[in-house]
Amino acid sequence: MADTPHSPADREQVEEEAVQWLIKLASGEATAEDRAAADQWRGQSLSHEQAFRKAERLWQGLAPIQDRLTGLERALRYTVPAPQTSAAHTWTWRWSMAVAASLAALTLALLFRADLTVGLLADHRTGTGERIAVTLPDGSQAHLNTNSALALRYSAAERRIDLLAGEVDFAVMPDAGRPFIVQAAGGETRAVGTEFIVREALDAVSVTVLEGTVTTSYPTREQAQNATVQAAQQVRYGRDLGIGSVEPADLSRATAWRRGKLIFERTPLAQAVEELNRHRQGRVLLLNARLAQHRVSGVFDLHRLDEAVTAIERTLNLHAVHLPPSLAIWY
Repeated sequence: MADTPHSPADREQVEEEAVQWLIKLASGEATAEDRAAADQWRGQSLSHEQAFRKAERLWQGLAPIQDRLTGLERALRYTVPAPQTSAAHTWTWRWSMAVAASLAALTLALLFRADLTVGLLADHRTGTGERIAVTLPDGSQAHLNTNSALALRYSAAERRIDLLAGEVDFAVMPDAGRPFIVQAAGGETRAVGTEFIVREALDAVSVTVLEGTVTTSYPTREQAQNATVQAAQQVRYGRDLGIGSVEPADLSRATAWRRGKLIFERTPLAQAVEELNRHRQGRVLLLNARLAQHRVSGVFDLHRLDEAVTAIERTLNLHAVHLPPSLAIWY
C-alpha cells in the first residue's frame, strides 16, 4: 500500500472522505458496490486506511452511549477544551470532536428515522421542511408546519383532535353544538369558531390565538388550571410550568412559517439552532455552551435555510465544520 506526504489541507480532505464512507457504510443502505468502492478508497494509501480506522474507533467509542439517546445530544452541547499545543494537535482535536458529533447525529437519525407511534396513530402528518393544508371533516382547516402530526377523533358531540407532534394552525368552522378541542401533551384547548395555533415543544405547549377566543386547560396534582386566551394573546403550559400567564403575542412571528419565513429577533443561538433543526433537511450541532446565549436576528427563507446557516456563522464569527450530507458543527 503506497503512501505520499499530505499537507494539512490534504489530510483534512482525506479524513472528511473517511467520515463520508463510514456514514454510508453504517447507514444500513450500503450496496455491495458501495462496500467495494469503500475498500478501493481505503487501499489508495496508508493515510486513507489510517483515516478510516480512526473514524471507526471514534464510532466504536460511541457504542456505550448509543442507548442513552435522551442525554446524548445534550452532552454534545458542552465544550471539551482543546489542547493548547501545536496546530496539528488542535486540528486533531477539532476533527475528532467533529467526527464524534457527526456520528452521534447519525445514530440519532437512524434510531429516530421513523416514529412508529406517530406513524400508526396519525391521520395527517408532515416531514422535515414540509407544510401542508388539510380540510377537516367539518370544513375546518388545519395547516401543519414541519414535522407535525395529528389524529382525528370526531363524534356527534364534539370535534376532538390529538396533536401528536409539531405545530398546527387551526381555522375552525363555527358549530355551537360541537366544540372543537385540541389535545396536546395532557392539556386541551377548546374553541367554537376561531383561529389559533398549537405548538408542542420538548418542555411546553404554546397556544397562540389569531382570531376569537379559546379556553386552555391543564390538569395538575392539585386541580385543573384554566386560561382564557383572546386574539393576539398566547399561553404556555407544561408539566413543570402548569399554565403560565396569558401574554401578548407577536402574530407576525407566530405565523411567519405560513408565509415561508423564519424570524429571529435577538433569539438565543441555542433556540435558533432548535428552530433550524426543526425546518431544515440536515442538522446543526452547537458544541460550545458559551455560545448558547449569543443573540441572532434576521428574517430567513424556509426554502433556503442552508443560506441561513452560513449567514449566522458569518454574523457571529462562529468556528464551523461542515460534513455531508447537511451537518454543520458550531464550536
